[in-house]
Amino acid sequence: MTSAECINPEHTLTYQSRLPRLPVPTLQDTASRYLESLKPLVTKEQWEKSAALVKDFVKPHGQGEYLQSLLEAYARTQPTSWLETWWLSGAYLTWREPLVINSNYFILGKDDPNQPPFDNQKNPRQGIPEGTFTPFQIRRAAHLIHECLNYMEIIESGTMPVEKTRNGAQCMDQYFRMFGTTRIPQPGQDALRQPSPVTLRHIMVLAKDQVFAVPVFAKGDHRVRLAVGDIEDQLWQVVKQVTSPSADLDAPVGVLTGDHRDAWAELYAHLQNFHPTNAQSLELIQTALFSVSLDDYSEGEDHLKSYRNAAGGRQGHNRWFDKTIQIIVEASGRVAFNGEHAPCDALIPAYMYDYILDCPVRWPGPPYPKSMHDYEPPRRLRFHVDEEIRRGIKDAQALVGRILDQSELAITHFTKYGTTFIKRVGKLPPDAYVQIAIQLAYYRLHGKLVATYETGSTRKYLHGRTETIRTATQEILWFVQAMSNPSTDDATRYRLLHGAAVKHNENSKLASEGQAVDRHLFGLKMAASQLAGLSPDQLHPMFTKDPSFSLSSTWTLSTSSIHQGTNFIATGFGCAVSDGGYGINYMKQPLQIKAAIEGKRTGSSNVQGMDHAIKQALADMGELCEKQVKQSSVKPKL
Repeated sequence: MTSAECINPEHTLTYQSRLPRLPVPTLQDTASRYLESLKPLVTKEQWEKSAALVKDFVKPHGQGEYLQSLLEAYARTQPTSWLETWWLSGAYLTWREPLVINSNYFILGKDDPNQPPFDNQKNPRQGIPEGTFTPFQIRRAAHLIHECLNYMEIIESGTMPVEKTRNGAQCMDQYFRMFGTTRIPQPGQDALRQPSPVTLRHIMVLAKDQVFAVPVFAKGDHRVRLAVGDIEDQLWQVVKQVTSPSADLDAPVGVLTGDHRDAWAELYAHLQNFHPTNAQSLELIQTALFSVSLDDYSEGEDHLKSYRNAAGGRQGHNRWFDKTIQIIVEASGRVAFNGEHAPCDALIPAYMYDYILDCPVRWPGPPYPKSMHDYEPPRRLRFHVDEEIRRGIKDAQALVGRILDQSELAITHFTKYGTTFIKRVGKLPPDAYVQIAIQLAYYRLHGKLVATYETGSTRKYLHGRTETIRTATQEILWFVQAMSNPSTDDATRYRLLHGAAVKHNENSKLASEGQAVDRHLFGLKMAASQLAGLSPDQLHPMFTKDPSFSLSSTWTLSTSSIHQGTNFIATGFGCAVSDGGYGINYMKQPLQIKAAIEGKRTGSSNVQGMDHAIKQALADMGELCEKQVKQSSVKPKL
């Protein structure tokens, strides 16, 4: 019996058949919550115009009631969730912009405790030369591959503990969607392919833009894992092939995965049909359990440079952005991750990445043991290309380069306090507190509140994924205005902070219950087009003619939080709005708050200013809470 079984004898999927289905909110509830969410974003006159349109939409026998009835009927026919298929398509697979920054998430892991100095061991005065692979890099990559397979084994065996919250068991379906999954480019709408992971026996490894299928299971009918030493040997075989003086390197086809999706779809079809070897190589990529990129360079000690490398590499080279799991190991041994978002939310692979980083690499010291099993050697996946494909690679490289050049990143580590202080001194819930700090920072920097997306989980429901928490509220507006008004006393400011946190908690709970605004509005629009057959110009003007509707769902601030991220330096994603927008991912720890910010170098975005403003907002709110504790022994509780 494994340790996981001792801790939790339940099978990972024990509660799946008992989980409730995602509800369809009532029309009136959504209408009321939608109008409430507009108040901090629009003028009184704009709000009144919106309210009139909403009233017309939800009136008896109006279009709202008709679409609601269609949606409710459709929900009753779905085997899992009324939202699942529509959301996968609408939120991900019909996305046509490049995945780099725009859609894929990226994570920078902490350095291993046994990490060698960031220089060439033979010549400490110089950094690691370009074009170099190092022993520690290969050792750590093999170790991480092994740990990743351990995690996969826990999932496949059903011994992954069922996640539970105060609301009960969480849906565990997404854990089974990580391994072996690849996004396939197709015109207009991509597809996902996931062969059964238990039938798969290899991973893919990229080095110098060359792709290899590397077995992680032995030959034979039985699925027998290879040892870490076997994997390490194979990685060295990969390195030998790409660094040989006689190496015949293929064109960097992986760069195409960073192209515009329709351009990649067209070239994908051409690549697949151009030569039978190409089709075989693509098949082995799509049946790989996950991807590992061995970079023949180091970004040095600078975490921000390595974080940028996690986001897109060097103009998209040595990456396969369509793979759900992609582990990146620099020549120094520094590790990062890049993941395609469609099959599962970033939180799920993030748990795995945290797990595989937790165990240090054996270094220095004796090599890892090898097995006595026979296995196939690494297989080079060759690509034959013509001038059209070469031109496409050149264009894709230029496009990815522009995306990366326009992207500005910042890593924020606020170390004055963390969740312990927020709960004990502030008497406030940490997530609400950090979200309010982000709102205060934006208000100070840009002079207004904007539509803000925060990820809320609906995993209490079968195949539940996410719902939007509309963070910008009237209560937060009152608080940030009070913080900017020198005549407002601290007691009033704290009272407003408390009220803003209460409101955020209420909205978060509604989102987790599937009772927020945005998924329902999305469902009504899908019902109009998919079930009622309405054309866009037949949709109610609430959706099409009201600027407030577009304003309130254009996520100038796109935010999300994962777990504590003990083993992460930074986690992030791109902003949704290029002018004045930010993508902010944060991690709440007992003694610090970590965040990473992405914005564009064009327009009014100011990533460095936002970095400073968030730190200042957290400092000022902490000081406010401390003053309140000193001035009053009676503290409000949520």
